[in-house]
Amino acid sequence: MAVIADFGSMYTIDDYQTKIADQLAHIDVAVLALNAGFAHIGPFIDITNKEVEMQCQVNTNHVLYTAKVMAGQLSKRFDEKKVKSAMVVTSSVAAMAPISGASTYSTTKIFASYIARALNVELDGKVDVITYEPAGVATKMIGNTTNKTSMFTISAERAADTCFRDLGHQPMTHGAFRHYHISFYFDIIPTRWIQKAVYGKSGQILAKIRKREAA
Repeated sequence: MAVIADFGSMYTIDDYQTKIADQLAHIDVAVLALNAGFAHIGPFIDITNKEVEMQCQVNTNHVLYTAKVMAGQLSKRFDEKKVKSAMVVTSSVAAMAPISGASTYSTTKIFASYIARALNVELDGKVDVITYEPAGVATKMIGNTTNKTSMFTISAERAADTCFRDLGHQPMTHGAFRHYHISFYFDIIPTRWIQKAVYGKSGQILAKIRKREAA
């Protein structure tokens, strides 16, 4: 069964209720993975209004609204069957700091992390909720068309394995050691330095994006 929904064009909880929850009402949902994401790097004043809107719609509303319309069904599953469901919210290591040059993206990701951590407590005992804050995963979303890993990226399979390894044991995980290693730098390097470094590169990245779009 496939339910097709465009998170970028769904603006109300009622949209999520009718297009997603109502379609899944008869399904025994064991795992709800809120994994959709959209990132656009560039100085805030230079990215378009639509690019800001899309990041907010996909990265925040998709998480909050889907969780809202599905949490009751997941909780009811435990009440009726005494079997817990899981809710996995994919956030990002970018949630660890307000990153200039990726300001909208990092803001949406801390939003996703916070709702997941709050629901971890609210749904405790009935639904295992975890927020997954990885760094790079070797997929087309980050421009990786070969799926090759690097010192900064892991495979999609590794990402899933490490996330589900920690599900039910802790409210948040960075998953693989490689990504915990990256998150360590957020703890030891002053945020201002990180902000300046990313912002300094963001204009160049946006210029490449615009060139590719114009081709």
